[in-house]
Amino acid sequence: MNLRHAAALALVGWYLMVPPIASNGRVDANVSLRKWWKFEIFDSAQECRATLLEMKGSPVTDAQWEASRRAALELRNTPTLNRAELKKRLSELLCVQDDDPRLKEK
Repeated sequence: MNLRHAAALALVGWYLMVPPIASNGRVDANVSLRKWWKFEIFDSAQECRATLLEMKGSPVTDAQWEASRRAALELRNTPTLNRAELKKRLSELLCVQDDDPRLKEK
């Protein structure tokens, strides 16, 4: 690997992506990835996957549910999730490289 290639790899970021919520209050994981929410940004795939596994592997806490409810209220056009839908949303999390073409597709 040459220095230029190593520098290019170092600039790659990773997003922890969360599927959007449809107007009926249900998680919509089938829409284009560019419509998903960029929940958090990481410097490496390992960091992203560790957070993803932590979030997927734990039960929905009262704090997560309350944070989801508050976020929905602040966004105004986003319905509040019930606990089952929040659990489904967390189960659909994805780690995606910031240059993934699915983030740019129209």
